[in-house]
Amino acid sequence: MKSVTPEKLADALRIYMRQNQNDGLYIVSMDHSPSEQLTGEDWHTTVLVLSSSVEHSELARRIAQRLRPNTEKLTKWVNASRAYRRNFLNEFFNQLASFPVYVFALSAQETTIWKSITHFIKELGLDKYYHRSQGSNKKASITLGPFLKAPNGEPSTLILSEKRAVMCLFISHFVLRMHRQMYEAINASSRNDPGHVNWNFYGDKFPGPPGEDMDLMFQILSNLDRNTGRIAWGYFKQRRHSRDRSPIRQPGGPAQCVCRQTFFDSEAK
Repeated sequence: MKSVTPEKLADALRIYMRQNQNDGLYIVSMDHSPSEQLTGEDWHTTVLVLSSSVEHSELARRIAQRLRPNTEKLTKWVNASRAYRRNFLNEFFNQLASFPVYVFALSAQETTIWKSITHFIKELGLDKYYHRSQGSNKKASITLGPFLKAPNGEPSTLILSEKRAVMCLFISHFVLRMHRQMYEAINASSRNDPGHVNWNFYGDKFPGPPGEDMDLMFQILSNLDRNTGRIAWGYFKQRRHSRDRSPIRQPGGPAQCVCRQTFFDSEAK
Protein backbone atom coordinates (compact mmCIF):
# COMPACT_ATOMS: atom_id res chain seq x y z
CA MET A 1 0.00 0.00 0.00
CA LYS A 2 1.38 3.41 -0.94
CA SER A 3 2.04 6.24 1.52
CA VAL A 4 -1.20 8.03 2.45
CA THR A 5 -1.76 11.26 4.40
CA PRO A 6 -4.24 11.18 7.34
CA GLU A 7 -7.00 13.10 5.56
CA LYS A 8 -7.00 10.57 2.70
CA LEU A 9 -6.74 7.45 4.86
CA ALA A 10 -10.44 6.53 4.89
CA ASP A 11 -10.81 6.62 1.09
CA ALA A 12 -7.50 4.83 0.52
CA LEU A 13 -8.43 2.06 2.97
CA ARG A 14 -11.80 1.46 1.31
CA ILE A 15 -10.14 1.03 -2.08
CA TYR A 16 -7.26 -1.12 -0.81
CA MET A 17 -9.42 -3.39 1.34
CA ARG A 18 -11.86 -3.91 -1.52
CA GLN A 19 -8.93 -5.06 -3.65
CA ASN A 20 -7.52 -7.29 -0.88
CA GLN A 21 -10.55 -9.01 0.62
CA ASN A 22 -10.18 -11.61 3.39
CA ASP A 23 -12.03 -12.94 6.42
CA GLY A 24 -11.30 -9.89 8.60
CA LEU A 25 -8.57 -11.49 10.73
CA TYR A 26 -5.16 -9.79 10.92
CA ILE A 27 -1.88 -10.47 12.69
CA VAL A 28 -0.52 -7.21 14.10
CA SER A 29 3.02 -6.22 15.06
CA MET A 30 3.60 -3.04 17.07
CA ASP A 31 6.64 -1.14 18.25
CA HIS A 32 7.52 2.26 19.69
CA SER A 33 10.41 4.70 19.52
CA PRO A 34 12.27 5.66 21.58
CA SER A 35 10.31 3.91 24.36
CA GLU A 36 6.92 2.57 25.46
CA GLN A 37 6.80 5.18 28.21
CA LEU A 38 7.29 8.94 28.47
CA THR A 39 10.96 9.59 29.13
CA GLY A 40 11.51 13.29 28.41
CA GLU A 41 12.29 12.77 24.73
CA ASP A 42 11.08 15.34 22.18
CA TRP A 43 9.18 12.92 19.93
CA HIS A 44 7.46 9.55 20.27
CA THR A 45 6.42 7.25 17.42
CA THR A 46 4.18 4.19 17.43
CA VAL A 47 3.93 1.93 14.38
CA LEU A 48 1.46 -0.86 13.58
CA VAL A 49 2.29 -3.35 10.82
CA LEU A 50 -0.37 -5.92 9.98
CA SER A 51 -1.43 -8.47 7.40
CA SER A 52 -3.92 -11.31 7.13
CA SER A 53 -1.41 -14.13 6.67
CA VAL A 54 1.72 -12.68 8.31
CA GLU A 55 2.97 -11.39 4.96
CA HIS A 56 4.81 -8.66 6.84
CA SER A 57 7.21 -11.32 8.09
CA GLU A 58 8.24 -12.04 4.51
CA LEU A 59 8.38 -8.29 3.87
CA ALA A 60 10.91 -7.96 6.69
CA ARG A 61 12.99 -10.80 5.22
CA ARG A 62 13.04 -9.16 1.79
CA ILE A 63 14.17 -5.85 3.22
CA ALA A 64 16.86 -7.58 5.28
CA GLN A 65 18.15 -9.39 2.19
CA ARG A 66 18.58 -6.06 0.44
CA LEU A 67 20.08 -4.10 3.32
CA ARG A 68 22.17 -6.81 5.00
CA PRO A 69 22.86 -9.51 2.39
CA ASN A 70 25.54 -11.14 4.55
CA THR A 71 23.24 -11.88 7.49
CA GLU A 72 19.79 -11.38 5.89
CA LYS A 73 18.55 -10.10 9.25
CA LEU A 74 17.26 -6.68 10.22
CA THR A 75 18.96 -4.90 13.09
CA LYS A 76 18.00 -2.36 15.70
CA TRP A 77 18.27 1.22 14.50
CA VAL A 78 20.80 2.12 17.20
CA ASN A 79 23.12 -0.60 15.85
CA ALA A 80 22.55 0.16 12.16
CA SER A 81 25.27 1.38 9.83
CA ARG A 82 25.02 4.70 7.99
CA ALA A 83 24.26 2.89 4.73
CA TYR A 84 21.50 0.88 6.41
CA ARG A 85 19.86 4.01 7.79
CA ARG A 86 20.26 5.93 4.54
CA ASN A 87 18.64 3.23 2.42
CA PHE A 88 16.04 1.79 4.78
CA LEU A 89 13.07 4.03 3.98
CA ASN A 90 13.39 3.76 0.20
CA GLU A 91 13.87 0.00 0.39
CA PHE A 92 10.93 -0.34 2.76
CA PHE A 93 8.50 1.42 0.42
CA ASN A 94 9.91 -0.34 -2.65
CA GLN A 95 9.28 -3.76 -1.11
CA LEU A 96 5.99 -2.78 0.55
CA ALA A 97 4.40 -2.28 -2.88
CA SER A 98 4.64 -6.06 -3.46
CA PHE A 99 2.90 -7.16 -0.25
CA PRO A 100 -0.69 -6.89 1.08
CA VAL A 101 0.55 -5.24 4.26
CA TYR A 102 -0.90 -2.31 6.21
CA VAL A 103 1.36 0.13 8.05
CA PHE A 104 -0.07 2.77 10.39
CA ALA A 105 2.33 5.22 12.03
CA LEU A 106 1.83 8.10 14.44
CA SER A 107 4.41 10.55 15.75
CA ALA A 108 3.76 13.18 18.41
CA GLN A 109 5.80 15.49 20.58
CA GLU A 110 5.91 14.42 24.21
CA THR A 111 4.58 17.82 25.28
CA THR A 112 1.56 17.28 22.99
CA ILE A 113 0.90 13.85 24.51
CA TRP A 114 0.85 15.36 28.00
CA LYS A 115 -1.51 18.13 26.84
CA SER A 116 -3.86 15.55 25.27
CA ILE A 117 -4.60 13.55 28.43
CA THR A 118 -8.08 15.04 28.86
CA HIS A 119 -8.87 14.34 25.20
CA PHE A 120 -7.76 10.71 25.48
CA ILE A 121 -9.76 10.18 28.67
CA LYS A 122 -12.90 11.62 27.08
CA GLU A 123 -12.49 9.67 23.83
CA LEU A 124 -11.93 6.41 25.70
CA GLY A 125 -14.80 7.02 28.13
CA LEU A 126 -12.56 6.90 31.21
CA ASP A 127 -13.81 10.01 33.04
CA LYS A 128 -14.97 7.94 36.03
CA TYR A 129 -12.14 5.40 35.93
CA TYR A 130 -8.89 7.37 35.50
CA HIS A 131 -7.62 8.95 38.72
CA ARG A 132 -4.33 10.75 39.35
CA SER A 133 -2.55 10.93 42.70
CA GLN A 134 0.85 12.15 43.86
CA GLY A 135 2.90 10.53 46.58
CA SER A 136 5.30 12.01 49.12
CA ASN A 137 8.15 11.42 46.65
CA LYS A 138 6.33 13.77 44.19
CA LYS A 139 5.99 10.95 41.67
CA ALA A 140 2.50 10.81 40.18
CA SER A 141 0.61 7.55 39.77
CA ILE A 142 -2.64 6.59 38.05
CA THR A 143 -5.41 4.39 39.39
CA LEU A 144 -7.52 2.80 36.67
CA GLY A 145 -10.87 1.33 37.63
CA PRO A 146 -12.77 -0.14 39.27
CA PHE A 147 -13.56 -2.81 36.74
CA LEU A 148 -14.90 -6.31 37.08
CA LYS A 149 -12.55 -9.22 36.49
CA ALA A 150 -14.00 -11.25 33.61
CA PRO A 151 -13.27 -14.73 35.10
CA ASN A 152 -14.94 -14.23 38.50
CA GLY A 153 -16.71 -10.84 38.48
CA GLU A 154 -14.61 -9.44 41.33
CA PRO A 155 -14.00 -5.66 41.31
CA SER A 156 -10.39 -4.63 40.80
CA THR A 157 -8.23 -1.57 40.17
CA LEU A 158 -4.85 -1.07 38.53
CA ILE A 159 -2.16 1.33 39.76
CA LEU A 160 0.84 2.33 37.66
CA SER A 161 3.17 5.28 37.11
CA GLU A 162 1.75 8.29 35.28
CA LYS A 163 4.53 8.19 32.67
CA ARG A 164 3.45 4.71 31.62
CA ALA A 165 -0.27 5.35 31.94
CA VAL A 166 -0.27 8.46 29.76
CA MET A 167 1.75 6.72 27.07
CA CYS A 168 -0.69 3.82 27.22
CA LEU A 169 -3.56 6.28 26.64
CA PHE A 170 -1.74 7.60 23.57
CA ILE A 171 -1.01 4.13 22.17
CA SER A 172 -4.45 2.68 22.91
CA HIS A 173 -6.28 5.66 21.42
CA PHE A 174 -4.23 5.26 18.22
CA VAL A 175 -4.80 1.50 18.06
CA LEU A 176 -8.56 1.84 18.51
CA ARG A 177 -8.79 4.62 15.90
CA MET A 178 -6.96 2.54 13.28
CA HIS A 179 -9.02 -0.53 14.12
CA ARG A 180 -12.19 1.54 13.68
CA GLN A 181 -10.89 2.95 10.38
CA MET A 182 -10.43 -0.58 9.02
CA TYR A 183 -13.87 -1.60 10.27
CA GLU A 184 -15.48 1.39 8.53
CA ALA A 185 -13.55 0.72 5.34
CA ILE A 186 -14.34 -2.98 5.09
CA ASN A 187 -18.04 -2.33 5.74
CA ALA A 188 -18.43 0.73 3.52
CA SER A 189 -20.68 -1.16 1.09
CA SER A 190 -22.34 -3.53 3.59
CA ARG A 191 -23.79 -1.33 6.32
CA ASN A 192 -26.79 -3.63 6.79
CA ASP A 193 -24.61 -6.70 7.35
CA PRO A 194 -21.30 -5.48 8.82
CA GLY A 195 -18.39 -7.82 9.37
CA HIS A 196 -15.95 -7.62 12.27
CA VAL A 197 -12.26 -6.79 12.07
CA ASN A 198 -10.22 -8.96 14.45
CA TRP A 199 -6.65 -8.14 15.40
CA ASN A 200 -4.28 -10.65 17.01
CA PHE A 201 -1.22 -8.84 18.32
CA TYR A 202 2.29 -10.26 18.19
CA GLY A 203 4.19 -7.33 19.66
CA ASP A 204 7.01 -6.29 21.92
CA LYS A 205 6.24 -6.61 25.64
CA PHE A 206 5.33 -3.45 27.53
CA PRO A 207 7.51 -2.42 30.49
CA GLY A 208 6.46 -3.83 33.85
CA PRO A 209 5.38 -7.31 34.97
CA PRO A 210 3.44 -9.44 32.47
CA GLY A 211 -0.30 -9.34 33.06
CA GLU A 212 0.07 -6.26 35.26
CA ASP A 213 1.03 -2.61 35.00
CA MET A 214 1.09 -1.20 31.43
CA ASP A 215 0.58 -4.65 29.92
CA LEU A 216 -2.77 -5.00 31.68
CA MET A 217 -3.81 -1.38 31.06
CA PHE A 218 -3.40 -1.86 27.31
CA GLN A 219 -5.48 -5.04 27.44
CA ILE A 220 -8.26 -3.19 29.24
CA LEU A 221 -8.29 -0.17 26.93
CA SER A 222 -7.95 -2.10 23.67
CA ASN A 223 -11.04 -4.12 24.58
CA LEU A 224 -13.29 -1.18 25.44
CA ASP A 225 -15.21 -1.32 22.14
CA ARG A 226 -16.09 -4.83 20.96
CA ASN A 227 -18.78 -3.78 18.48
CA THR A 228 -16.20 -3.56 15.69
CA GLY A 229 -14.36 -6.81 16.41
CA ARG A 230 -11.88 -8.37 18.80
CA ILE A 231 -8.39 -7.16 19.71
CA ALA A 232 -6.28 -9.88 21.35
CA TRP A 233 -2.98 -8.79 22.91
CA GLY A 234 0.02 -11.08 22.77
CA TYR A 235 3.77 -10.53 22.75
CA PHE A 236 6.93 -12.43 21.94
CA LYS A 237 9.91 -13.37 24.06
CA GLN A 238 13.30 -13.30 22.42
CA ARG A 239 16.99 -13.72 22.99
CA ARG A 240 19.50 -11.74 20.98
CA HIS A 241 22.59 -12.13 18.86
CA SER A 242 25.72 -11.66 20.94
CA ARG A 243 27.27 -9.47 18.21
CA ASP A 244 24.62 -6.90 17.20
CA ARG A 245 21.84 -7.74 19.70
CA SER A 246 19.23 -8.10 16.98
CA PRO A 247 16.40 -10.59 17.68
CA ILE A 248 16.77 -14.26 16.79
CA ARG A 249 14.50 -17.27 17.24
CA GLN A 250 14.23 -19.21 20.44
CA PRO A 251 15.88 -22.65 20.51
CA GLY A 252 13.71 -25.22 18.78
CA GLY A 253 11.41 -22.82 16.95
CA PRO A 254 10.20 -19.28 16.37
CA ALA A 255 10.15 -16.62 19.04
CA GLN A 256 7.75 -17.63 21.79
CA CYS A 257 4.44 -15.76 21.73
CA VAL A 258 2.69 -15.09 25.03
CA CYS A 259 -1.00 -14.50 24.32
CA ARG A 260 -3.25 -12.89 26.89
CA GLN A 261 -6.91 -12.00 26.92
CA THR A 262 -8.62 -9.07 28.58
CA PHE A 263 -8.83 -9.35 32.36
CA PHE A 264 -11.70 -6.93 32.81
CA ASP A 265 -15.15 -7.00 31.35
CA SER A 266 -17.41 -4.25 32.66
CA GLU A 267 -17.97 -1.57 35.27
CA ALA A 268 -17.93 -2.52 38.93
CA LYS A 269 -21.08 -1.45 40.71
